[in-house]
Amino acid sequence: MVNDKRVAAVALLIQPHHSHALTEMKTFLRIVRAGDLRGLAAGMNDSPDAQFLFSIDGMQLAAGYWRDATSTTIGQVEASLLFDVSVQDFAHLERGPVTGAVIRMLPGRQRQLVHWSNELNKRSQEAQESIRREGVEFESWFSFELNQNLYLFALMADYKEHAVSTDHDDLDVDRIHRDFKKNWDRSARYICTRIDSSDQA
Repeated sequence: MVNDKRVAAVALLIQPHHSHALTEMKTFLRIVRAGDLRGLAAGMNDSPDAQFLFSIDGMQLAAGYWRDATSTTIGQVEASLLFDVSVQDFAHLERGPVTGAVIRMLPGRQRQLVHWSNELNKRSQEAQESIRREGVEFESWFSFELNQNLYLFALMADYKEHAVSTDHDDLDVDRIHRDFKKNWDRSARYICTRIDSSDQA
């Protein structure tokens, strides 16, 4: 599905209006072939806040993440931001290293993915409390499709300053997330490596 086309994930799907491009601030993930690292920032006004390399079915891919990008989007996008939560309103990327993870969903679990995303977005206050207890500064989740499989791309920054425990389950959002993880394909393992912006090829 990727071919030479970029796979873009955006928080707000912007459709063209009267053939003019619209510009919005959005949390954004763009995935390209790894040989086209410069393509990550094409059409964007700034460089990614974080970049990653990973491989799926022998295809080398690169992902660029923008927390608050100003970009111009024309037409349809192939993937979307599912959920984004932060414990505070500050430039969280400056606080600590951002890690990325790629997860494959079990076949036929689109409905469960939509339910999970809707529930976590409705319970954003609980989600903030949940990650605060774990010493996590922010989490951002995206989805994309490749070769007829559905994948999640998750980003997380730890700060541990006020971590309580990762073993808590008294919040509804924790139960919802635990149940959702049953839809992950645990047989698939992907190494997702953070790269520096100076590594552009």
